[in-house]
Amino acid sequence: MSLKFDMTFFFRPNIENGLDEKSFERELEGVKELVENLRKEPPGFVRIVLEDSQLMNAKKMAKRFGHFKDFDDFVVVGIGGSALGNKAVRDAICGPEWNDETKEGRRGFPRIHIIDNVDPDFVGSIMEKLNFRKTFFNVISKSGKTVETVAVYMIVRGIMDSLGVDPREHMLITTDPDAEFLREVAESDGIPTLYIPKDVGGRFSVLSVVGLVSAEAGGVNTEELRGGALKAYDDFLKNDLKENHAIMTALSYYLFYRTGKNVNVMMAYSNRLLSLAEWFRQLLAESLGKKFDTNGNKVEVGPTPVMALGATDQHSQIQLYNEGPKDKIITFLRVDKHERCMKIPRIHENFQDMVHLCGKTLGELINAEQKATSISLALNGVPNMTISFDEINEKNVGEFFMTYELMTVIMGGLLGVNPFDQPGVEMGKKLTHAIMGSKAHKDYLDMLRKVSKRMLI
Repeated sequence: MSLKFDMTFFFRPNIENGLDEKSFERELEGVKELVENLRKEPPGFVRIVLEDSQLMNAKKMAKRFGHFKDFDDFVVVGIGGSALGNKAVRDAICGPEWNDETKEGRRGFPRIHIIDNVDPDFVGSIMEKLNFRKTFFNVISKSGKTVETVAVYMIVRGIMDSLGVDPREHMLITTDPDAEFLREVAESDGIPTLYIPKDVGGRFSVLSVVGLVSAEAGGVNTEELRGGALKAYDDFLKNDLKENHAIMTALSYYLFYRTGKNVNVMMAYSNRLLSLAEWFRQLLAESLGKKFDTNGNKVEVGPTPVMALGATDQHSQIQLYNEGPKDKIITFLRVDKHERCMKIPRIHENFQDMVHLCGKTLGELINAEQKATSISLALNGVPNMTISFDEINEKNVGEFFMTYELMTVIMGGLLGVNPFDQPGVEMGKKLTHAIMGSKAHKDYLDMLRKVSKRMLI
C-alpha cells in the first residue's frame, strides 16, 4: 500500500473560494517545463536514493559497531536538518516513547537521544542519564563548524577524555569531505567518519547517512525506507501530472499562497507523525522563505509553516482556523490502521449522552475527529487536504519524505526562488561568533557596538 492524498476540500464546489478545476488544469500545463527540467537533472536528494552508496555506507557503519546493540544509548548531536529527520524517523517508526521501553522492548537496540539545542538544562539533563562507557555519539554537521554542534561535541569530548573513553570506539563524525574543524579533528584523532554528499543540504538529507545511521540504531528497515522514497520518485515520473502527488500538492499550495493564504498548517492526527510535521516546517520555511528571487529581484516570499497535533490542538488552534483570518490551508496526516487497538469498555451505559462510545476504539475516535475537523473547516471556507497512511511503516514514511522534498523544489520553482540555500541565517551565525569573542569575526564587532548603543539593557 501507499499514501493516499485526498484533495476534495481544495477544489470547488466542495469548498467556497476553492480552486477551480479547469483553471487548475491550465496552470498544470504551465508546470510541465519545470517538471521536465527536474526530471532531466535530478537533485542530490533524489540521486542518493537512486544510488546505493549512502545506504551501504550507513549499513557498513552500523555493522562495524555491532548495530550499536552493545550500547545502551545512541546520541545524535546536530541541529536543524542534521536532527529533525532523525527525530522524524525515530518517532514515526520506533515511536516517541522508544526511550521508555525496556532493552527487550527495543529488541536490543539502544535508546536514541537527539541533542539539537544548546539550552544547558536540556543538554545537561540528557548527559546526566548517560553512562559514557555504554554510549555512542553521532556528531553531525555538514559544514563541520556549526557552532551549536561543535559546542556540544566539545562538552562530550571533554567528558570522554576525563573518563578515558576512546572516541574511536564511541563516536562517529558525519560531515562534508571538505568541511572544517570536525573533519580535521576526526582525521587527527582517528574518529570514524561518514561523508554527506556535497549536493545534499541538511534539510534534504534524511535519506542520506545523516538520517540512515540513527535509523539503523533503532532497528529501522532502511531498505524499505529507501523503497518508499523510490516509489514516490517513480510516481513523480508519471506522464499524467494529475496522478503525481508532489506536483499536485506543490501547485495547490502555490495557488493558494498566491491568493493570500500564506499560512500552511500540517496537523498530524498521530503522535508518531507529529515529528514529520516538524520536519516539514523546516523544509518549507528554510527552502521557500526568500528575500530575492533567482534573478536577484527583491520579492520577500514564502509561506509560514505551522505544526499541530490532532486531536490535542482542536482545543487550542481550530477556533482560530475556523473563525479567524482566512489566510490558512491545512494538511492533515492520519493513520487508517493504528498499531494498537484501545477499545472503550461497555461501562456507564445507563448514561445516554456517551453510550455511543461504548465498544468503539480510540483509533475510530481520533479518525472521526479528523474527518469532522476537515469537514468543519471546509464548511467555514478553509481549504484542507488529507494524507492517509494505511499504517505507519518505513515504506510510507520514505514516500512521505521524497514526496515533500520534490514538492518543495517544485514550489520553489513556481515562486522563482532557490530552494537549496538559506542566506537569511548567515548574519545571525556570524554575529553569534562575534559576541562569543571570535577574532575571525571582528568585522562584526563594530556593527554590534553600533546596535548595542541603541539597545535598552
